[in-house]
Amino acid sequence: MSAAKWHELAALRSQIRLDMTPDGLRIQIVDEQNRPMFDSGSGFDWATAEALAFGTLLMELNRPADAMEQFLQTLKRTPGRPKAIYGIARAAQARPAPRSDR
Repeated sequence: MSAAKWHELAALRSQIRLDMTPDGLRIQIVDEQNRPMFDSGSGFDWATAEALAFGTLLMELNRPADAMEQFLQTLKRTPGRPKAIYGIARAAQARPAPRSDR
């Protein structure tokens, strides 16, 4: 990481709170008035985030059919998710056209 990036992160240090809870490490992002930016306990759907990231990685690896499957699974789990719909559209565009043997 470049020195410039470290300085950018250091500037945000006052807005990040880390503490241990009975459930594990809690990371909290606060605004300039030290108010939490997200509700406490508002869980993050890691499975969906991972599926979207994996689908994007598969697109970068030029594997649109596999990416399409990841995006479809995400859409089934969380209907209407724009990033899943966008991923499906990108994967559909990148798929090779079917061959005609005629």
